[in-house]
Amino acid sequence: MKAEEVAATAESLRRLLRAVDALVGAGNIAEAQTWSAAVDALPPSPLRSSVLGYLSTVSGQNDSAQSQLEMAWRTSNPERDPKAAARVAQRFVLHGVASWDGPMITGWAERAMSLTEPGTPAHVESEAIYGLGLYARGRLGEAEASYQRAFGHAAENAQKQRVQMGAGWLALRLDNVESALVNFESAAPTEYRGGSLRISLWAEAWLARTHLVLGN
Repeated sequence: MKAEEVAATAESLRRLLRAVDALVGAGNIAEAQTWSAAVDALPPSPLRSSVLGYLSTVSGQNDSAQSQLEMAWRTSNPERDPKAAARVAQRFVLHGVASWDGPMITGWAERAMSLTEPGTPAHVESEAIYGLGLYARGRLGEAEASYQRAFGHAAENAQKQRVQMGAGWLALRLDNVESALVNFESAAPTEYRGGSLRISLWAEAWLARTHLVLGN
């Protein structure tokens, strides 16, 4: 095979992986799962392991998520490609939320944020969950302060949806129900500024819980 053909094949595989990754991020889990066998059959790479770990996390397969993400991190190179390494770290943050593991959430969020600039996707998404990790560790004041910083970094687009979701969850846990209501209502719609259907569904579910608490 010629060098040009090898390069074209590699690029085709990367596009497939990024497409499945985007499906997961957008909340199209069922469609992403139809490609899981094809992804699993690809040659090992940090991106492949990251995508499989991401899909396992949002599908509730915690053991598989842990295994795939550990492989993705071991084979990544933070010095040469910090953006890719930060993406893996951010996936560990989501895995930490699924396991409600405070130290995992905060540790990997700090790692992801140290590898990225404020305002970049991996940074914002990690920062949007960081406060929940702090809360899970009993560091309430730091949790509230982290969301104040996160709102300052998030642009008025789909990134802010993630911050609003996390802030609403924290507010509800702290019995600040009115603040939770505002944040969940803002995180739910995706029509105008885009966003993740997955996060929108989470926001709708917690919005229903908030209305129940309010007696509505």
